[in-house]
Amino acid sequence: MLIVNDRHRGTSIERSLFNFTAQGLPDRMFDMSGEVSYLSCDKRRILITDDEMAVREIFRLILSHEFPDCIIDLASNGLDAVQSFRKFHQSLLLMDLKMPLMDGRTAFYTICDLCDENGWEKPAVIFCTGLMQPSEANIPVPASPKPELIVLQKPVTRDELLAAVTSRLA
Repeated sequence: MLIVNDRHRGTSIERSLFNFTAQGLPDRMFDMSGEVSYLSCDKRRILITDDEMAVREIFRLILSHEFPDCIIDLASNGLDAVQSFRKFHQSLLLMDLKMPLMDGRTAFYTICDLCDENGWEKPAVIFCTGLMQPSEANIPVPASPKPELIVLQKPVTRDELLAAVTSRLA
């Protein structure tokens, strides 16, 4: 917690200050009563996470063209996705299921845990896979804003991608 000095400890001045993470994004905001307020996702941001650079770039080109007001962030594995989400709090995650270092399922659960621990809004998610049928994904989605699961089978068509993203951004 950011504290001006010990004289303000426990006062409304302290309770009204932001609690910042190492990346500079507030992880909790306290109102004047000392209650934790809710931090919403950034509705302008989408995070694309895939270990294949070509997939990331194609998805980025399609989404940046169709959603010009959105900021498209990129990550090459689940660990990078968690770090990016911690910093930018994207409203939509487009995640490959199978990646090195941390897979998409584990990254999403880690992000949901961060949201629960910090009082953050959970992002919507779309999973992509080229290694299994979407019906085999078997991913329970914990209390997210869009609890129905979307798993796209690679290769994904432009229309399939846009329909899924549009449904999650609505």
